[in-house]
Amino acid sequence: MKNLIILLFFPALIWGQNISIDPRNFNSGNIELTRAVNENRNIKGHPYLEEDFSISTIEFKNGTTYEGLIRFNIGKDIFEMKSNTSEEIYEFKLKPGIRITLSGKTFEAKLLSSEKSLATFEILVNDMPYSLYKYHKKIIKEPRKDGIAMPSSNQGNNSDAFWSEQSSLILMAKNQVYEIEKSHKRLLKSGIVDPTKYNEITKKKKFKLDKTVDVIALVKALNQ
Repeated sequence: MKNLIILLFFPALIWGQNISIDPRNFNSGNIELTRAVNENRNIKGHPYLEEDFSISTIEFKNGTTYEGLIRFNIGKDIFEMKSNTSEEIYEFKLKPGIRITLSGKTFEAKLLSSEKSLATFEILVNDMPYSLYKYHKKIIKEPRKDGIAMPSSNQGNNSDAFWSEQSSLILMAKNQVYEIEKSHKRLLKSGIVDPTKYNEITKKKKFKLDKTVDVIALVKALNQ
């Protein structure tokens, strides 16, 4: 196995070329694969960004890239990799220094200091002084019950349960993090943006903070 890993990595380190990978033969100090466990529960919808696997790119900090069949399991905040030759599925969590591009979106991991854990973010605006990310989140909701994070594999079927979208936009600047809501006043009160410049920009054009395209345009304007 060790020799196989070296053979996989060595050409890419020299030429920086993409290499198609089979999860059964792939491993590294930065990505640890574990076999996926099927959940025994009937829930409406699905926990994925897109249910189907697609050809995606894994990029390491040194420029090495690999391609594989991948999908993003939002419910678990992990990625799943599928073999080209079998139905086996493996899971791995994104770590700092690695980016994944799938379905036209690029993801990276960041440490949430408040929770002391890593979380996956989609990069929307990667600039200075303001960066914008999307934190994808889905939870299971049931009628007359609170949402729960993930089903247990030994739970019974429940056709009333469904996956609910709970994603949010995250603004980052000067080591500050702010979860964007609909209110411009709350955003200004947070102190994360320059109020003078913010007011000048929003007076010229109305931006709706519940629309991703508007928030992206607003952040880009703040960076100019």
